Order: sequence, then C-alpha cells, then structure tokens
Amino acid sequence: MPNCIGAERVRLRLSQTDLGDKIGVSRSIIVRIERDPKSATYDQLEQMSQIFGCSIEYLLGETDDRLPKKDEVA
Repeated sequence: MPNCIGAERVRLRLSQTDLGDKIGVSRSIIVRIERDPKSATYDQLEQMSQIFGCSIEYLLGETDDRLPKKDEVA
C-alpha cells in the first residue's frame, strides 16, 4: 500500500511537525498515521484531505484517484 499521506506531505514541502501543527497533533502522531493511515481519526483524515486537496479514500490507499468522482461529491 503506497504511503499517500507521506507523499502528499512531501509534495507540499511540509515537515511532519508542520503537518501536525496544521491538524493539531504532535509529530509522533503524524509518524504513526503515515505508517498506518487507518489509525487516524476521521477528523484528522478530513483535515488532511482539505490540506492536500484529495479524497480521504486516496489517503487511506483505497483508490489511486486523488479526487473523488464527480457523482460522489456531496
């Protein structure tokens, strides 16, 4: 399973500490989430998807599509 969260963080040139600051968690939590994305809370995933401009499913490695399909957007 690709590490989409880590790749997105690097793409935006954010350190783990920077990302943690943006979503209100410590660097160690970001390390854990990057190793096991399913350990993140829904709120954390939602915040990261907004920061990265991609879907939660992409962050979880459930799809290769960064953005949700148009008919899936609420």
